[in-house]
Amino acid sequence: MLFEHSREAALSILTALLWKEMAYDNACMTEAEAKEMAEEIISQNESEESKYYSNGNGVKPESWNPLTDATFDAGLIITGCNHIHFCIWFQDED
Repeated sequence: MLFEHSREAALSILTALLWKEMAYDNACMTEAEAKEMAEEIISQNESEESKYYSNGNGVKPESWNPLTDATFDAGLIITGCNHIHFCIWFQDED
């Protein structure tokens, strides 16, 4: 099951995934760098009809539906005109 999100929520989700690893919350880059990269990724892969989906119900999801066998997994899917424009997926092990 995937959850539909607003563009703003999708940006926050992707920023969080780029910024810190899922298992131990260690920073991979600064939050500002992650937000800039997330904005660039989304803006290059969206259209006016785009919809945004993730397998979690928010940035720090209380529940999510795993799509892999990894301990943690999350990502962002951007669709438009009945097809996927872009998919980025992260997984991490504890």
